[in-house]
Amino acid sequence: MLLSPHLSPRAILLCVLLASSQASAVPSEPPLAAEDALWSLDQVLRGRKDTLQDRSDRSIYLSETTTLAMELAVLRGDRETFLRERAVLLDRFLSPLGLLRWRLGRSDDGWCSNASVDDLRAVRALLEAHERWGDDEDARLGIRIGRAVLDHNVRDGVLVDAASWTCGRHAPEPPTPGQPGPALTLAFADLEALRALGLHEPRANGVLYRTRAVVLAGTLHTDGPQGRYLVDSRSYEPGSGNPIERELQRVYLLNGQPPDAMGRATSLEICAQRDDGWRSSDNVAHTATASRRLARCGLETQADEALARLGTFVLDEGPHAGLPGYRHSEDDTVVWAFDVLVALIALEEAALRTDSRSQPEAIAP
Repeated sequence: MLLSPHLSPRAILLCVLLASSQASAVPSEPPLAAEDALWSLDQVLRGRKDTLQDRSDRSIYLSETTTLAMELAVLRGDRETFLRERAVLLDRFLSPLGLLRWRLGRSDDGWCSNASVDDLRAVRALLEAHERWGDDEDARLGIRIGRAVLDHNVRDGVLVDAASWTCGRHAPEPPTPGQPGPALTLAFADLEALRALGLHEPRANGVLYRTRAVVLAGTLHTDGPQGRYLVDSRSYEPGSGNPIERELQRVYLLNGQPPDAMGRATSLEICAQRDDGWRSSDNVAHTATASRRLARCGLETQADEALARLGTFVLDEGPHAGLPGYRHSEDDTVVWAFDVLVALIALEEAALRTDSRSQPEAIAP
């Protein structure tokens, strides 16, 4: 095995581990019945105007939930569910600026701000849907939302978390341009979505390169992984310690690396950051996202172990039986849409990896 002289000792060690222990990784049985979980999710969380609410004990509606459901539907090849969620996105979350309201209020106007990570997830899902099913409406909507992100969620060439705008009864016509926020939470930079958008809108490529550099520098920071980048001062702030954000940051960064030697070397550096917190985690999304990160690093055995742990969260009785959730007492359980959808995405990606491993290799003529 030939290794680049530019790799750190940690990355070289990771290469050795990959070569010695991963070839025989065997996927475990799915810890969660996806079809049953999706049916139960609809029964428990499908609320007002056909919109999934964010958890079972409160009626709050987030763009995060709808865009995750779109992402899962594309992975599963479920066109009917995708169109259902796309309709919700159009009818309830899409603002006149082309950005998504990150949360709906008591009226359907919603909050006058967005979360760029949700908008970019929608962009990625819509463009992947277009590639899969060939519906030009998917591409048009994805590009429209993507251009709005570039118009309103970029500050000094760097993606930022959010923008706010004037809306409601006294909103001007046309709408006032969104005011980009001051910072980027490194865990919320969906670089893969920016790369996909760059195939249709060249402006996205410059934002991708600048944002990727910011996230990479923060992730491999000498003081440890950082949490936020303050654009105007060009400085970092430590992370909140949220393990889900820590895992998401690495997943998005790994997905956003270019497919060249430098990108592969960078991925090895990221994967060399050992983190086994998922082994004792009491959180569904943390465990599922860790599995996705481990799989992207080629650590298939550990990824399957993390995936198998999801079965320990599945509730076995009561109104939420069959769904991963949390039991606060004998009669009190709660289910979060984010957790369920992220777990199902991790399971679907694992199934696709298993399918690809089972395909016979082509023999060159």
